[in-house]
Formats: sequence, structure tokens, C-alpha cells
Amino acid sequence: MSADFTTGPNSMFSAILSADKITYTNIGAQFTVSASGDSPTLASNFYIMFGRVSVTMRSATGVGIVSSVVLQSDDLDEIDWEWLGGDNNAVQSNYFGKGNTNTYDRAAFIDVSDPQGTEHTYTIEWTSKAITWSIDGAVRRVLTVEASSGGGSYYPQTPMQIKLGAWSGGDPSNPEGTIKWAGGYTDYSQGPFNMYVRSLSIQDYSTGDSYYYSDTSGSYQSIRSNGGTIGIDAGSNPGSGTEYTAPTLTNIPINNGIPGSPSTETLTVTRTRTPYVAPTSAEEYWAGTGFRVSSANGRPRLGNTDLFVRFSELLLVPPYALALGWGVLGALLL
Repeated sequence: MSADFTTGPNSMFSAILSADKITYTNIGAQFTVSASGDSPTLASNFYIMFGRVSVTMRSATGVGIVSSVVLQSDDLDEIDWEWLGGDNNAVQSNYFGKGNTNTYDRAAFIDVSDPQGTEHTYTIEWTSKAITWSIDGAVRRVLTVEASSGGGSYYPQTPMQIKLGAWSGGDPSNPEGTIKWAGGYTDYSQGPFNMYVRSLSIQDYSTGDSYYYSDTSGSYQSIRSNGGTIGIDAGSNPGSGTEYTAPTLTNIPINNGIPGSPSTETLTVTRTRTPYVAPTSAEEYWAGTGFRVSSANGRPRLGNTDLFVRFSELLLVPPYALALGWGVLGALLL
């Protein structure tokens, strides 16, 4: 499957946020952020279950502006490319499992030359054994199941949509942690800020008409295909019968999402944020917003427990401490 946005909209994708800020030019789909609340986003009308996604694009300029390519599941598994408008020398690779943000040892910045002014092709290959991030055909990061957060417990492994978009992490209305991660406050007077996506290609390593969860475990073993099979050992050449072997690459240093901040034992001190989109309603929250969402019957909903955990994060207070404080306050008021 492929999409060439230089010819206009593609039926495989729908605008889910700020549709009026997405236009089509001779260099591809243009995602424009020009004011607070702008978050132009396209989402695929289908899911893939393991596969390969390549995007040829230029990221947006502007301090505080974030360009994103996201693979995201209804179960809050996620694999990302993210570019910060104030840094024209790097791209951030990241992943999440089941919406878990209790640790900050997943993000890694990768050097890339002039991503704002030069088109590059960014590829994510996702299999049951490893995730590979590549730039212009060169492997730049490899994450195996065993090396992932929680010893594999939070490895992304459920059907994913593909989302493309830009937003302002540096908007003054955002939490302090989001603004810091995005590189500082956004000065909209310097805009508009544009991200361009020329084209993308998608290969689904599984087959069938659709995918569904057979239980609530969230494991790839629980995923079923309607009319096809799940490509558990697929990769690079699915259907070849050859067992997939992840590329060999020394893992690059993992940091806590703040440029220039290497991995240390104090990772949990600096609270980072996944992409935040200023919503117009609770149902416009999507993966990486200030609050996580889950899905029921195709309709987004905000889980109470998750809301409590994310609220505690915004206050930079562990959930158990917030719960204890709430209990004490309640006792005093009785």
C-alpha cells in the first residue's frame, strides 16, 4: 500500500483533527500550525498487525512545534517518530506499551541532517521480535522484545493505526513538562509552521480483512485475523518461510525525552510528555495527549483510573502519594 500526497488526499487516510489546516501541494500534504489549538492530523482508515511503514517528509520549523509519525493501537501500544521544531539536527524515536508512562527509559534521539529543509525517508519495521527505526535505508535503532521496557511486558504488540500530524507542544496552555520537552514556548507570530509529507508506503505483515482481540491480555497471541493469519515471525520478507532475525546494531543511548539528557538513575525526576493535543472535547484525546484514552465499540473514552494516574503526573506526584493525600484530606473533612 502506498500514498502519494503530491496528488492530493488519499482514501486510505482521514483528517481527524484540524482538517482545515491540512492542504495538498506539489511537495506533499502540508500540516500547518499557526495558532493555539491547531493540531492537523491524518489517521489511516485501517490497522496493521506487525509491518513496515516508510514516510518521506520534512518536519516543521519553530520552537515548541512537534511533527509526529505515530503507530498507535486501541490498547495504547505506540511506536513514534517525533521531531522538535527547535532542533534541526535530530529526531526522537520512542515507544509505549499499554499506555504505561511509569518509566522514562524509552526515548532516544537520533542524529539526522537538516530534517526541516531536506526530505528524508523514515522507516519503522515492527515485528513480534523487534522494532527497527531506519533513516534513508540505514538502520539507526533496534529494540528487541527482551530489551524493551519491563523486560518485554510493555512491548507494542497489538494492531496499529498510522497517524501523521503536527502540533504545538510549546503552547502556553500546556503542562510545564510538555513545554520543556518541546524545547520551549511557541511564538505563533513567527509562523505559520508547516510539516510536509510527500508520500508513504505501508506493508502489513499479517493478512485478512480485519483484526480483533480474543481476550483482554493485550498480547499478540490474543490477536485474531478475520480471513487471514497473524504474521508472528514475519519481517523484511513475510511469507518467505524464513524466521525473522532482527538487525544487529548497538543500541544508542536512551534518554528521558529531553534533548542532550542522557540516561541516568534520575530518569524519573524529569517528567516528560508524549504528544499533547489541545482538545475541543474529551473525545479528541488520542495517543500521546495529556491524558490517555482507551476505546470501546470504536468510540474513545477516558478511563477513570487512567485519568487519576495522568492527573498525578501533571502534579509531578506519584499516583499512590496522590491517593494517600486524597484519603487524608477526606478524613479531615469528615
